[in-house]
Amino acid sequence: MLNPLLLFSLSNQERYNVLQLWYKDIQFSWSSVFSYFSVWNLLLSFFITEFFNKNELLYKLKINVLLQTFLGGFYITYINPRYIKIPYLNLIITDSILYGTDFISHQLPFYYFLYFHSYPMDLSWKEFIFINIPISIYFLFFNYEERYGIKINDIYILFLSYLLFFNFFS
Repeated sequence: MLNPLLLFSLSNQERYNVLQLWYKDIQFSWSSVFSYFSVWNLLLSFFITEFFNKNELLYKLKINVLLQTFLGGFYITYINPRYIKIPYLNLIITDSILYGTDFISHQLPFYYFLYFHSYPMDLSWKEFIFINIPISIYFLFFNYEERYGIKINDIYILFLSYLLFFNFFS
């Protein structure tokens, strides 16, 4: 897998050769992009925003997905495993590129939402279950251990963190 940070230490010709080899190994398909929960978050946050903002329950779902992605991205970037593999691009992202990617795709949408929208909300148990359907579906259909390099114990830690944050915002 290619680590983009290594490209900075290569000469122009070496960089060109490495990129040519990398390009030949790419197994890209558009459906692969949707195997990352962050993409679901960005779609909900920025592309179908108007529809979700008009319906109170869908608005709560959007807030919830932003919170889950915020916590997950922070955990994976700064705590464990501190890298992310993107198999369909044959990339492994670490260090400063990972920090920038995390900030732009996980943290910034959450901060943007907090600044420009209202967030306190009341939830019934039925609503709480409904707004957690996307992450439940994600865990059922995608291998998070392979995708993110995290184990079930990491999921437990994230779930407890999520409950604490969720309690603060509701």
